[in-house]
Amino acid sequence: PALALLWQYRDRRFATRIFNVREELRMLDADETTSDFQVVGPEFPHDDEGIFALIAQSWRGASTQMAKLAAGNDAHYLHFLQPNQYLKDTKPMSEAERSVAIVSDHPYRAPIVRGYPMLIDEGRALKQEGVAFYDLTQIYADVPEPLYIDACCHVNERGYEIVAER
Repeated sequence: PALALLWQYRDRRFATRIFNVREELRMLDADETTSDFQVVGPEFPHDDEGIFALIAQSWRGASTQMAKLAAGNDAHYLHFLQPNQYLKDTKPMSEAERSVAIVSDHPYRAPIVRGYPMLIDEGRALKQEGVAFYDLTQIYADVPEPLYIDACCHVNERGYEIVAER
């Protein structure tokens, strides 16, 4: 348990450092002195909504291409959008589960809250295109028993059983 606690602490610190460096790079990109294409690459949105929209569109495009690649090789492609505890109203939680699963300043919280709705929308479009897409974000909406085992997104054995049954 002590090593697991140490790992969790260090993992959270590394995730925060990665997030901070990305923010610094994003701010550097906004600086006009670095507008050379060889430094910053192609045009990129500078607002969070634009960035999240671009990420969601890229995610959808990658899924579409993987589905085509699989079909071209007589393979099945299934795309699942996993549940996440930071997406509002997706699981009733006791205070005990909340104390394990929710960290108010977790670096993944804001991207989940802002980005997942866009992924859900893009997932609907994938389904309309014929991609075998399954939105599992509401799979725990009626499950009051504790499932989440950490502040990232991992669940206990019962949580995985629910996904497998679906």
